[in-house]
Parts: sequence; structure tokens; C-alpha cells
Amino acid sequence: MANRNKVLPYRLRVAQEADAVLARHPGWEKWPLTRQLAHVFSASGAADIAARAEPHSVLAELHRQCVASRSANEQWRIQHFLNQLALRRTALFGRPELVAALAHIGLHFASRVRELAAWQPRSKNAFQQLASLLRHLFDRYGDVPAWVLHGWGRPPDPRNGLCLSKLAVHLGQGRPLRSFEGLPVALSRRQEHYLRQAPAGCSFHQAYRYAQLAERNAAQWLGVALDSRLGREPISPDDTLWLDVLDRFRAEPAVDAWQFGPVCDWIHFRRRVGTATEPAQPGFTVRGRSLASLLAHTARWHQALGRERGNPHFLKMLEKSWA
Repeated sequence: MANRNKVLPYRLRVAQEADAVLARHPGWEKWPLTRQLAHVFSASGAADIAARAEPHSVLAELHRQCVASRSANEQWRIQHFLNQLALRRTALFGRPELVAALAHIGLHFASRVRELAAWQPRSKNAFQQLASLLRHLFDRYGDVPAWVLHGWGRPPDPRNGLCLSKLAVHLGQGRPLRSFEGLPVALSRRQEHYLRQAPAGCSFHQAYRYAQLAERNAAQWLGVALDSRLGREPISPDDTLWLDVLDRFRAEPAVDAWQFGPVCDWIHFRRRVGTATEPAQPGFTVRGRSLASLLAHTARWHQALGRERGNPHFLKMLEKSWA
């Protein structure tokens, strides 16, 4: 009975009072969207969101993508766009995975070719609305490749540092792809033509590989190429060597195409790594070597490394006898 009248410790009383206040506090999802945005960009927003918001909620993503990593000028530009978008009937604010794309729209909003007020979403799907909004704001002639817009808002590719959001704005104004300043490699008119035709969902690196293959009428080899050093490594002078090896596979359709990657790995090992008894040979080429010889060397190399059990392609190679 005595414990019932015992005075609670100060910290416990403060915690209980705070819980009571928070319980009476209206949920963020009940606030008008404009008020939620104002709170995200406010001075008290950071601490409040960190303490109460779910880590991957829309509000947490808005603060992470639009405030925490941005300069004051960038914050203002993003908030200016988001406040206008909040006045529209849209599902874009309902998906946390789209917040990065919205932040990039805010950063490039001054480069728009049409006004936001004229945009009318035709779908209730948030992802389709985003695609429609990007076309409306930044694609003057409707010919920006789908793979470029698909990469809107994503971090630059570490292999080339290219930002697809900036590339989309550049192309949307009717400029040639090959004149974009951030390209990691100079492009010919023909390469630009094929780059624009790359499948949706490609990164620039993948689209460039598609263009390289399409130039030699081998676009159907894209999956095989991307599963090899061509897909993993940055664009470099070594591309010529890998494409030469690929042409050898194309010339012999009876050979398993998926052995292309392991053969490239063996060539790379010979050129860049080597062993104690057989040092690396930077000038190693495949000139004068048959595909059968390359396959045999690759099979023996993998057998020596003890990797044959982990990959069915290697097993298949080891089961064969190459002349």
C-alpha cells in the first residue's frame, strides 16, 4: 500500500509526461502535406524525425534526400518544387523509394521545358506518374531514351561517374548525346544511334556495351557480355581485346556462349596477375590462338584453382577435350 503513494523518480515522470504529450500529438500522416514538408525543412525537423519517424518512411526519406545531404541553396530549390507538387493530386508522395527522384527534379526544376501546372497525370500508379512527370518537365521532343529516365535520381555509376539525371536534362533540351560533357568516352554518331536504342533499365555502362555489340550486329550477346569483364569493368582500351574474344565465340555457335566470361578471366589473369613461376604478361594477346586453345587453357587454370565444383560452366569445360 505504501508503494502506491511513493513519489516517482524525476526522470520517469518526465518520460511519462513526454509520452502523454506525444500521444495527444496528431500523427504526421494526418497533417496537410504542405505542413509536413514545412516540418521536414524546419530547424526542429531533424531531431523530431530522427526520434519519431520510421527509418524508411516518406518523411525520413524526405529529410535524408532533401535536407541532410544538401546545401542551403539546394534545400531551397527542392522545397520550392515540392511545395508546388504538393498542390497537385498525385501519388508521388506515398512512396519513399521515389523521394530521391523528387529531390533531383527539384535540383533541376529551373531547367524544365514545361510548367508543372500543365501536367495532368493519367495513371494512379506512382511509378507511372513519375515517368509522366519527367517526360512533361524535361523531355521537349519526347525522344529521351527510356533507360536514361529510368536512372533518374540514382547515384552516379562508380565506373564512370555519369549522372543520368543531368544526361536526361541535356537530351530533353534536344542536344546530342555525344555532346554531353560528362561522358566517359567519346562517341561516334553511329554509337549514339545505338545507345539511344538500348533496352530500358540499362545504366549508361550497360547501354554503351549494347551499342558496342549492336555495332557488330551482336546485340543478342548483351547478357553474355554483361556477365563478363565487359559488364564489370570500366570502359577502357581493353574493350578491344574482349570484343575480339567475343567475335571468336560468335564464329563458333556450337560452343557454349557462357564460357566467354571465364575465358576473359583467364586472359586477365595472364596479363595482370600471373604466378610465381609464370609472371604477368601485360602484352599478352590472343592473336594466333584458336578458341579451342583458349578454352583448354581456361579449363586447366580453373582446375588448378580448385574452382570447378562451384560453377557448372567450369564443370562443362573440364568434361570436354579441347584440341
